Amino acid sequence: MREIEYLIMLHDLDLLLKELGTPESRKSFQSIGFKIKDPQKGLTKAREKLAKKIPKPLLDRYERIQKRYDRALAPVIGGICYGCFIRLPLEMSSKREEIQTCPNCGRIIYWLD
Repeated sequence: MREIEYLIMLHDLDLLLKELGTPESRKSFQSIGFKIKDPQKGLTKAREKLAKKIPKPLLDRYERIQKRYDRALAPVIGGICYGCFIRLPLEMSSKREEIQTCPNCGRIIYWLD
């Protein structure tokens, strides 16, 4: 699996942990039928396991961006970074397989188109 795929999964786990961290959101999920006992415990273990698969420099960069923004990753659709909605330079699309950051907002970007 590619590093960006691990980062996307880690990002999803971080967002879920953040959302389930408040009592209001837990009550909201429980009111629609989800049984939530101790979400932090299982999700935190899954996050730690997944973080071990990501190279340390990349994980450090992800966590640094995560502290700055609510979302550290941003998809690119039609050449536009959906973190800051700026059109990216065309030469960036030729390097889709590499881990890249948006030159404007600094988020790690991944290409969907």
